[in-house]
Amino acid sequence: MPSHSNIIAAFEYQASVNPSKTAVIFSGRQHSFQDINERANQVAHYLIQKGMQDSQIGISLPRSENIIITILGILKAGSTYIFLDPNYPPERLQYILHHTEIKLLISSDLRASGDHPVSHIKLDHSVLSTFSTENPGIAIAADSNAYIMYTSGSTGRPKGAIISHSNVMHYIHAINQVVDVKENDRYLHTASFSFSSSVRQYLLPLLNGITLVMADEHENQSLIKLLHLIRDQKITIMDSNQSLWKYGIIKFERLTESEKRELISNPLRIIIFSGDLLPARLVSHIRSLFLPEKTTIINLYGQTEALGGIAYPLPADFEQQEGTVPIGYPLSHIRLHLFDASMKPVATGEYGEIYISGPSIGKGYFNDPAQTEKYFIRHSDEGNGMEILLRTGDIARINHNNIVEIQGRADFQVKIRGIRIETAEIEEALDSHPDIAESIVISFEDNIRENKLAAFIISKSDHPLSQKDLKDYLKKKLPVAFIPDRILKIDHIPLNPNGKTDRKTLQSMAASAPEEIEKRELLHPENEIQKTLYNLFKQILDIKSFAITDSFFDLGGHSLKAVELTEMMEKIFGKKIQVDLIYRYSSVKQLALAIEKIRSLPVASGLVCVQPLGKLPPFFGVHCDDANFFLPRFLGNQIPFYGYFHQGQNGEKIKHISIEAIAGSYVAQLIQEKPSGPYILGGYSIGGVIAYEMASQLIRQGHQMVILFMIDT
Repeated sequence: MPSHSNIIAAFEYQASVNPSKTAVIFSGRQHSFQDINERANQVAHYLIQKGMQDSQIGISLPRSENIIITILGILKAGSTYIFLDPNYPPERLQYILHHTEIKLLISSDLRASGDHPVSHIKLDHSVLSTFSTENPGIAIAADSNAYIMYTSGSTGRPKGAIISHSNVMHYIHAINQVVDVKENDRYLHTASFSFSSSVRQYLLPLLNGITLVMADEHENQSLIKLLHLIRDQKITIMDSNQSLWKYGIIKFERLTESEKRELISNPLRIIIFSGDLLPARLVSHIRSLFLPEKTTIINLYGQTEALGGIAYPLPADFEQQEGTVPIGYPLSHIRLHLFDASMKPVATGEYGEIYISGPSIGKGYFNDPAQTEKYFIRHSDEGNGMEILLRTGDIARINHNNIVEIQGRADFQVKIRGIRIETAEIEEALDSHPDIAESIVISFEDNIRENKLAAFIISKSDHPLSQKDLKDYLKKKLPVAFIPDRILKIDHIPLNPNGKTDRKTLQSMAASAPEEIEKRELLHPENEIQKTLYNLFKQILDIKSFAITDSFFDLGGHSLKAVELTEMMEKIFGKKIQVDLIYRYSSVKQLALAIEKIRSLPVASGLVCVQPLGKLPPFFGVHCDDANFFLPRFLGNQIPFYGYFHQGQNGEKIKHISIEAIAGSYVAQLIQEKPSGPYILGGYSIGGVIAYEMASQLIRQGHQMVILFMIDT
């Protein structure tokens, strides 16, 4: 990639040498570099006519190629963009709008700014068609601001990191030396534009003259959907976070062997992880399942305030099984420092806090000199003179191979599913509640070692505060990812011997806390659909009891688990189900009614995967009725459980009458699901007779049997 001083010069160069090459693909729509450039020029000329040159301009648009076009148009006008995620709650959007004093907001929703005095525009073809498609030719200095990106703040308020064109260009040039981009590569964009990884994901391909493929809102929440997109669009570079893979692998293992082979057959050659600590066991699992030897895995580390600083392309012989993957080596333009609490360098092999310096370090926090001074530190170093160090808050060491290994946070900032969260922001929101005297928020690991949030509150009175009411209160103030999974009432904050908050005790309390059973009637499932959904909620959310009127998200669900629920419902009910159905009808009762409208039969006939987890031979239960919903709990998560439902129980026509015919149809379904043994069969009542005949037919066909259970037959 040729050297350029600003983003626009680099992009316009690619548009001039690759005008007809596909630049962006979204939902099947393809745009050439020339098309993207000309449409961005129209946006720029419109903004210039509006007097918005060299201004701060907000963007609040749903995910599509229009975000890329709008960003480039703003930059071409010599202005700075600030992305406001349309999914953020109004209070957070209001704070960012007020803090940055945005005068113009480009949005498809004219309600996005609430009562903030800001001009709105909807940029569509009718508005832009009369404006010039020529490059505006605005002189853009290297140190001009490119964007301001808000990240969770230790003060309890989001902080706006200021990033210049020069910061971005130094980072892109450095990351190019790690990610070996080829002329025919296709790069997958999955990140939200409110996260710094999105900048790498759209500029690395566009400034290198290769094709950017944007996943849509549904695709970027599901590994299976992304693998389909990778195969269909011939994507060669995937950039995502580890949470997506952690949940996605579970679903991938449920697929048939033919489905797995189909998804593995793709041209993917580089997978980039960023945004969170990368478990070594996860990498090992990914490699063993479906990554060909030619695929390179790269672990990236960085902050919003500096885009990135350290990278680790995993060697082919990487065999680590425990702990987290190293973060590797500083990028070519970055100097790494590991300091103790007195800002003194630590010895090799010892842990210290990471400070980084270099030309991609941002310009501080917008309109926040105190926080800028705290984290952007002026430091005198022999041989390098005065430099600005970014304090990251992460603890790491350099091992004997000169590789940086990360340990965790120095402060109480945490990452939940790849999203950086300052717990002080949640505590401030809780403390604003009229009945809360004090709060403290910590992270803890659940029984599958997933990082979650727990809030401990001290009440001002004896007035009962339910988790549901408090979560509803927080949803008005914070993004969904910031809502604690558990909110626990305590009498006092536990302290350790030196008088500081005993966070280890709080983590233990959070992990072992029983579920809150509110003093209310727990409405139980009333029909087969509700029973099925109730069981799925319990399985996916790992909870014991709740009411059919409780929200999936109030019970601990989040976007990735919603995708998991959607995919399991599709398999069980045999109908295409969009993930937004769960957001619109989030309780068992509401969801059951919605599914009844989607399909004519309330529960799918034939074979249903009730509990998909585990690698041991699955248990196939024949006509087990309600046992379908409690047997899996006794079998645990190592033995998958499949259930055959009765013919005709949903009102459909009965196709088979004799035991032999029923067993034959069930055997055909079983072999389609699991082509070879060993098998475990069990049946209740007449289901035991059918299971016996199924076993006989399987043996006659030469299949291996393990054991047959007949229950009350």
